[in-house]
Amino acid sequence: MSPSPSLIVPPLHGACLCAFHALTSSSVRARLQPIGGHLFRIRGYSLVDRMFVAGQAVWSGEFAAGGHEWRLCYLPKGLMERGDPVVSAFISLVNHTEDTSAAYRVSILDRFGSPAYSSAVGPRLFKYLRSEGKEPGMAELVSAEELKRAADRLVDDEDCLHIRCDVNVLSIDKEADEHRSADGCTEGTAANYSKSEYTIQ
Repeated sequence: MSPSPSLIVPPLHGACLCAFHALTSSSVRARLQPIGGHLFRIRGYSLVDRMFVAGQAVWSGEFAAGGHEWRLCYLPKGLMERGDPVVSAFISLVNHTEDTSAAYRVSILDRFGSPAYSSAVGPRLFKYLRSEGKEPGMAELVSAEELKRAADRLVDDEDCLHIRCDVNVLSIDKEADEHRSADGCTEGTAANYSKSEYTIQ
């Protein structure tokens, strides 16, 4: 008995060929979007040597970048006790939103507002109040001893040290050209830097 015409299955290779011809393609890319950042002033910086040991930190106020809230943590004697302490810093995601990826650069500024010491980190995944991994993506800037020797050109007449943080949050968009500095972290403009201050006393 011959099978009913309605039960005859067409050859699979023809169906696959038709499906293949129906495919389209598109492309997107992940890029670090220039966001701006934060200017952090530490007043009373001459007291750092007497007041701070390794692991003690100064926190900035909260600032916005890429739809998230962040804080900058500055460690004048570094995170861990060591023979030659290294001035370090990192950023922390402080608003309870979805995880995000970001790169950032921390710069200690001289009296004229230009970066004297800088360190870039990222991109890396940040979670609420911590970043992915054992360490929070530490930016090591300069030895504490060298910073002390350079104080005359860094600390202003009001005994303030100025620190700048540029944050680039990862975004997904269509292909586009962009220009970025050698370390991969773009800078904001003077208009989009928020500010906070901490007084050591």
